[in-house]
Amino acid sequence: MESRVPSLRGGGNERPLTVEVAQAPSEERRQPPQACVVAIGPLDGPWLSDAFPDAVVKKSRFDSLPVGVEQVRFTSRSVVDRLPGLDNRNGPSLLRDAVNGILTAGAPSVDVVVGRVIGGKPWSYDDERVFRVLDGYLQEMPGTVLVFPDLHGPRGPQSADFDEERFERIATAIDRFSDGWHERYQIALIDDPGLPAPLTRRLIPRLLGTDLAVCRFTGSDAAMAAHSWRCAGAVAAGLVTAGSRAVLGMIGQSAQLGEARRAPARRADLLLRTDPARVAPEFSEYFLELALDDTRNMAQIITEPTFRRPMGGWPFSALRMVKAVHQRIIDSAQQFVFQPADPRSALALAGALQYSVRPFSNAGLLVGPEGMPEPLVSGNIEVAPDGSRTLVADVMGNLRPWSRKVSVRVSLRPNESPALEVL
Repeated sequence: MESRVPSLRGGGNERPLTVEVAQAPSEERRQPPQACVVAIGPLDGPWLSDAFPDAVVKKSRFDSLPVGVEQVRFTSRSVVDRLPGLDNRNGPSLLRDAVNGILTAGAPSVDVVVGRVIGGKPWSYDDERVFRVLDGYLQEMPGTVLVFPDLHGPRGPQSADFDEERFERIATAIDRFSDGWHERYQIALIDDPGLPAPLTRRLIPRLLGTDLAVCRFTGSDAAMAAHSWRCAGAVAAGLVTAGSRAVLGMIGQSAQLGEARRAPARRADLLLRTDPARVAPEFSEYFLELALDDTRNMAQIITEPTFRRPMGGWPFSALRMVKAVHQRIIDSAQQFVFQPADPRSALALAGALQYSVRPFSNAGLLVGPEGMPEPLVSGNIEVAPDGSRTLVADVMGNLRPWSRKVSVRVSLRPNESPALEVL
């Protein structure tokens, strides 16, 4: 279904604009995707919604504004050869490989959201215009695993000034997007930027405290030559959204890769391949690493750290699980927004939250304190000095097999959205 609004006028000094919106009729496409690739493109470049009209979820085009955004969904049956790749005329992009990587790893589907601005390059995530146009779409994807395949930009031997510019661009983009990842129960995946060791040392503190995993391949020189150009984050996203295989942990999980790049080794490549300034062992603890197989086009996850504090305390699978629990709790509490803050509502809220997390308990993933089979949930009413009353519920438990404590408080003030506080 398509609709056009020929003259949508806002208040104040806002200019009239024309908006074209396409909404897929399928109810399935209205559900948040499990995985989404976030990409950038030029406003005047070919739109994916034109190349793949049957895959469109929605799009927004503005006649009077130099921005646009589109969302398309691909499945395992989709042919994605027309997606931008390393031969893209607007700059080399890993978009095509990221989509292929997620689907080849076993995910049933993946969405692509493309923010479009004048002069947009695949790595322009630091552009404030890009952030503003993408933010509204990402806001509708609670719990989605997000992949930013081109965040690092062009890699390879570069000048110090070029690497410094890449460092600033990456750090600025993460500063802009990271609050949204936390608020929307999302986890972001990016690839190792390949910065020199001094810049990597400066970047790590900028990433700490974000719901982010930085991914990279490891392996023999031959395996790295064949596959290291790929989007490692996409392979990890495909594995974790392929089904129940990675629920209890990603370490040891293997994914099929696309065909290897078989090119004769150049002398320059052989000289640069073991550059210690670009692959520093001291940083291994910070990377979600995928070990490449020497005989098959496959990769196995061998570490899964994220940058949520404390560093090393939240592996990817545990972080994804606790976010799912928090999301369930908030979604269940939403139905009590307009309920009176009285003992009956407090009891009903506690019961609803207990029921909402029961699937995790039944699966043995969430238990109560001191070995209780279910988390401990209690409801109460808090009265402020001004006499206002707030519905409050506490949920206490432990995540298995990670032995991570889950202790949250949900507060509902009259006519306000639920607030979740991690205790």
